[in-house]
Amino acid sequence: MYTESEKPNSKNRIKAIIKNLIIAFFFTSFIIFLLTLGVGDKIDKYLSMINTLSVGNEIGSNDNVRFDSIKKKLTSRPSWGSRYATLKIPSIEVELPVYHGDFPEQLKDGAGHYAGSYFPGEGGSIILAAHNSHGLFYNLPQIKIGDQATIETIYGTFTYEVYKTDIVDYRDNSKFPIQEEEEILMLYTCYPVDNVWYVDDRFVAYLKLVGDFVE
Repeated sequence: MYTESEKPNSKNRIKAIIKNLIIAFFFTSFIIFLLTLGVGDKIDKYLSMINTLSVGNEIGSNDNVRFDSIKKKLTSRPSWGSRYATLKIPSIEVELPVYHGDFPEQLKDGAGHYAGSYFPGEGGSIILAAHNSHGLFYNLPQIKIGDQATIETIYGTFTYEVYKTDIVDYRDNSKFPIQEEEEILMLYTCYPVDNVWYVDDRFVAYLKLVGDFVE
């Protein structure tokens, strides 16, 4: 039993509730801060991908995709998540479907096209990623300077030649430059390819456009 002076009152209860809420708020904020330190770069990349998507240009079927060869620009883009091309690298026995987007649902079956980059033929940076597993980009580290790759899209075929390879930290955005001065294809995967756990390093092959045929 409480004595008269010890009986809790509504004012004390409200103070206790407010105190607990404040503690919970700061604790939650601290946890979010710690998580952001680890995944902040990934969040930024996903937000960047979302921001670069133009919903008005997305279409339900790839039958209507058109490429303006004069302006070197797609007038309508492949629908999000759809297959719009095939990547072929004969020297390392790679032949993969290419999907618009590089979320897990696209990467499970082939190469994903980073939505913040250009499409083949548009004259800028193109970034394609695939998992480091057999049947995907497992052989990518075997690629050599001078090897060629083709991207056969639904609107034309584009040929690229390797001029550089590198092993980079995925957080180093300078290694994945988005520019429009030259058509550069960047292919990357987790490295080393035999590692089944999460790693920070990526093997990147850099290729320049050497030929194209637009239908």
